[in-house]
Amino acid sequence: MKMLYLISRRGAKRVRVSDIQCRTPHSPQTPLSMLIAVLVFLCVFATSALASGVLVDAKGTITVTMPNGKRVAAKTGLELPDGTKVSAAASSGASVMLMDGSIAEIGAKQDFTVGKVVKSAGRRTVIEGIALAMNEATAAGSGPTVHGMVKMTQLGPGAPKARLSSIGSVLGPQGTYPVETTIELPAEITFEWRAGTKFNFANPVIVIEDSLNKKILIRKIAPSKSVITIKTDDLRLANGASYSWYFASDEKGKIMGKSRRFNFAVLSASEKRRFDEDKRKVETLQLSDDARRFLVAQLYFRARMMSAMVKTLLPLWEKDHADAVKKLLFLGYTRMGLSEEARKFQ
Repeated sequence: MKMLYLISRRGAKRVRVSDIQCRTPHSPQTPLSMLIAVLVFLCVFATSALASGVLVDAKGTITVTMPNGKRVAAKTGLELPDGTKVSAAASSGASVMLMDGSIAEIGAKQDFTVGKVVKSAGRRTVIEGIALAMNEATAAGSGPTVHGMVKMTQLGPGAPKARLSSIGSVLGPQGTYPVETTIELPAEITFEWRAGTKFNFANPVIVIEDSLNKKILIRKIAPSKSVITIKTDDLRLANGASYSWYFASDEKGKIMGKSRRFNFAVLSASEKRRFDEDKRKVETLQLSDDARRFLVAQLYFRARMMSAMVKTLLPLWEKDHADAVKKLLFLGYTRMGLSEEARKFQ
């Protein structure tokens, strides 16, 4: 019987997978459809093989043999369940990120079996929390491994949590950036929404508010456009602060017909220092560009920078269509409430 662990700050609750009905959201995004998208994420990946590691890098001739004896092509983002054997030929090498955040280095003429201690493979923790994203992406599939053990994800109270956007009117287009993501403080921000969506406002404007719902900027927008770029100096954004934006109609100075809100936050100074420091560590590793990109995406997730994470992973997906990359993209888009994009990676 397949079991699913639902993890919250109060602990982990085990439920039968059969007790959860999986439905695909086909309607415009609402709090209900966003909730369904999260459930789809849990249900889809609860039936997949539990990954105990991810192939991060492969140089030269690398052979990957799955537990069932099938050989698969080595590529960045390949999920490796317990019992998978990774073998490196002469003048070759590979790196495997395990779910505890450590990296197994497989040198030339060496073998490494996931879930088994191998003395010939070096193992070291690269960055604290580097595997947080993969742990969450595979947590929905928690279940018996080939060794009969049950994996659970220890996210902790400080880990990023899914957050649904505020409920508002269904009027106005769907915002796509920045939405439910943390961003670095740039010189300017380009607010984006779905192209081709008609405004239901006579005099459409975009309204940006702080965490206390105090308006800090109101700007007219062209109905034919799907973006507007605003200088950060005009917004007076602060590091570590949270904000929201929405669409409305400016009726002689009075804001009418508000759309739903789209939340975002600015990376704090301490979080940025930590991110920059760990990114430099990744860049110093003897890894391929694809491997570094995959690891940096994990850092973006840890910093709740969902938009940056998906943008970093999309080139990897287009190149190899690796399962781990697919799960992370689904997770990122689901976190941002972008169900239309998330459905592409179900």
